Amino acid sequence: MIVHEALFCSRYKFLGEIEAITRLGSVEAPIERGVHVPGSYCSRTYDECYRKKCQVQSPNFPGLYPRNVTCYYQIRQKAVPTCKHAMIQIKDNYVRLKRSVPLAGLNKTTIYTRTDCSPTEDQLLFYDGSSESDTLLTRYCGGGLLPHIVARAPTMLVVFKSSPYAVPSREGNKPLHGFSLRVNVIYSDSDSLDFAKSNKCEFLVNGTTKRRGEVLSPRHTLAPNTTCWYRFHGLPTDKIWLYFDSYTVFHNPNCTTRLRVYDQTQVLEDTCEAPRLCDHSSLRNVSRETRPCKKQESYITPSGRLSIEHRSAEGTALKPTSFKFHYEFVDTRLGGESWKGGPCHRLFRKKKSGMVHSPKNVFMYGRGGATNLTCVYRIEAGEGERVRLSIHNASFGEPGCRTIADSHTSRPICVRGNRAVELTVWDLPWKDISLQRACYCDNSVISKNTSSSATFLSSGRTLQVSFAVSSFNVSEDFSQIYFHATYTIIRWSECSRAQRVRGSGGEIKLVFPARGKEDMYCEEMPWLVEANFNKSLFLATWGHFLPLDAPSDSCETTNRVLLYTGSPLRLMRVVCPSMEKEKEFAVHVFSEEWFGGGGVWSAKPPSFLVEFVGREAGGAHLNWLEISKSKSISARQVDNGSSWECKHRCPELNACISPGLYCDGTANCPSGFDEDNPDCGVTTKLLSVLTPGRVIIVSTSSAVLLAFLCLIALLCTCRRPSLPKRRKEQLLASNSSTLSS
Repeated sequence: MIVHEALFCSRYKFLGEIEAITRLGSVEAPIERGVHVPGSYCSRTYDECYRKKCQVQSPNFPGLYPRNVTCYYQIRQKAVPTCKHAMIQIKDNYVRLKRSVPLAGLNKTTIYTRTDCSPTEDQLLFYDGSSESDTLLTRYCGGGLLPHIVARAPTMLVVFKSSPYAVPSREGNKPLHGFSLRVNVIYSDSDSLDFAKSNKCEFLVNGTTKRRGEVLSPRHTLAPNTTCWYRFHGLPTDKIWLYFDSYTVFHNPNCTTRLRVYDQTQVLEDTCEAPRLCDHSSLRNVSRETRPCKKQESYITPSGRLSIEHRSAEGTALKPTSFKFHYEFVDTRLGGESWKGGPCHRLFRKKKSGMVHSPKNVFMYGRGGATNLTCVYRIEAGEGERVRLSIHNASFGEPGCRTIADSHTSRPICVRGNRAVELTVWDLPWKDISLQRACYCDNSVISKNTSSSATFLSSGRTLQVSFAVSSFNVSEDFSQIYFHATYTIIRWSECSRAQRVRGSGGEIKLVFPARGKEDMYCEEMPWLVEANFNKSLFLATWGHFLPLDAPSDSCETTNRVLLYTGSPLRLMRVVCPSMEKEKEFAVHVFSEEWFGGGGVWSAKPPSFLVEFVGREAGGAHLNWLEISKSKSISARQVDNGSSWECKHRCPELNACISPGLYCDGTANCPSGFDEDNPDCGVTTKLLSVLTPGRVIIVSTSSAVLLAFLCLIALLCTCRRPSLPKRRKEQLLASNSSTLSS
């Protein structure tokens, strides 16, 4: 009987805890290895690793781990800050697993991370939860580096199973086996979209609660055959703007990772590679702005619904995918009705009250790619009504314009600088006449911080608001530049007085405060004096001129008479009014074409708009004449193809006037020549008795004059005494003898 003796030699060394830094860490940075589970060989639990240096280690690490053992490592994070969500992350620190011996007695060789593990191999399993019944994120049995594994929940179960047949590998005299995994705790905002709140990986974005934001790819690991859905639900009037900052996908020849973007009616994207990218937007930060994403770099839906489907057949542990995209619900509502002239011109005319506000469509602002913006809002009332408008708040972005009070009217006006963001209120006493009532362009007058609002009342049936922005910068949108106003249609009796006049001449009397119903109902209503074509206008009033754009203390009253002309209207003269019709206080104004030579006319006949700004008791008088040039001024004036010289004129003006103004009982020429000339006789005196004066306005024509002359002739005939018959015969005989001689 032969007995074989087995001989072996071993070396050993005892290390103190201070020296075993690979396993236990240093004194300054100790390693937390968890709490041993009673009754188990190698199972451990880990708590609160966000403030400890936790590591999951194989049994006896860095020494040999035994065969045929199963270890359970349960990692939990209990303390979570308010409004945060915790996720457990495992990172590769050192992993070398033993390999099983195949039947031929040769070791397997792997050069890539393997998940197709056999039951006879050492393996690590990672579960998204605290038990093996939770989702298996991935299994690992050697090869390449262990990928980062992140659990969706604040707990993770790591299971280590060693094979009964695995053989340790060696590199020289050093065994290469065991593992040490670092544990981290990742926090996300509880309302963010970078983690799934359920195993279904579904994300719902409600456009009524959050209008814009960014979405990161899930920070946790997705199991194989997982599809993540992003569904965006906005208002029916919304559009959705979507653009990707970045999109990275692992080598994907078999399209195991797929991205689809679609709305309710059409597919916007279906790709296994990267979608449309607006990658320059990733460079945007607090101190740096980038240009807006163009349409070919983004997606815009025609409706307020959008779905994104992202499918990963192999999971993201081995084939990680990362992306970041921005979304925005674009509000296309404008209020009112569409109106001619521009994409945001609106008409309000059917409701008795409502809101008027700037657009909230980002594509109309600099951040959406626009350069300028002009919106006009027209509010129309009906017969016997007026419009009351209140501007509650406004913001004008970066300063580039100043709002000051007008020196004559105290109304806000805009003084432009390098750029302008202007909110202008226009009064339309007539449909074709617009008179500016206010202009705002900085935040010092109207803003969300002021408690008072600016209120305006139309003089006619229409008010108009203009909102204009020039030279947007790339970061500006409706959150920095906006206005908000409301309107109400109120009952107001119509102005019965005709304050838009045309004719040969007349008189206007202005008074403040209103003295009767007619003045009250016509309050704030200006006067418009219009000439006929190929005629000019002359105005005479009493007082003195003031500078247009400079304050003046030479006026004893705060009342003003403002004279506008042109189309669009511009301020031509400011008059400090006088109630006395004294010659030394008379001031004269001609329409502008009067000095431009005869025969030069614009598309519209000359006109003056007269506005009385009354702030204290007082009034003003104004006379107007329709005039034309005499031959003494124009050597040749064409009228019906022949030259002419007028008979009825005002010599001091060198102007011709209407024949109906001559000898009508009222001095129309400043010198009174039309009444004091030799052509005027008894008829003038009788006419002046019958027409003692003209209040507000008097306009005569040849037809009216003819009617009065007929009346005078009739009165004269009726008052002539009857002659005796004999006296008549004597007169006839005398006339006969005179004629015969």
